[in-house]
Amino acid sequence: MDLTFEDLLQMNAGLVKNLLYSQSIKDLSYSRLSFINMNVKPLNRICSYLYEMYERYQEKTFCPNITQSELALLLNMHTVTLSNVIAQLKEKNILETFTKKQIIITDLEKLRYYRLNS
Repeated sequence: MDLTFEDLLQMNAGLVKNLLYSQSIKDLSYSRLSFINMNVKPLNRICSYLYEMYERYQEKTFCPNITQSELALLLNMHTVTLSNVIAQLKEKNILETFTKKQIIITDLEKLRYYRLNS
């Protein structure tokens, strides 16, 4: 039996929907963050990303649909650097959780400050 592309789409509609949604989130993130100068410190880049996502979702808790490795590539930094900055943000009580499934921002004012300042 020969399957057409349309047959495969119908058989895997959930997977296709998830793929398209995830890719659109990544594309949106990339386009909105393309203004960030790579000379900006990693802490400020990550805070800018988080604040942009807060503005998009209008919630302090949201699902980013992007892994930390993907975000590190997006922000032009090593994954270890990203992990270290996330740890700093948790120590400063700015973030509670940072996973692919959930980000919880605990202090929006501090996040806004670090987005713009060193």
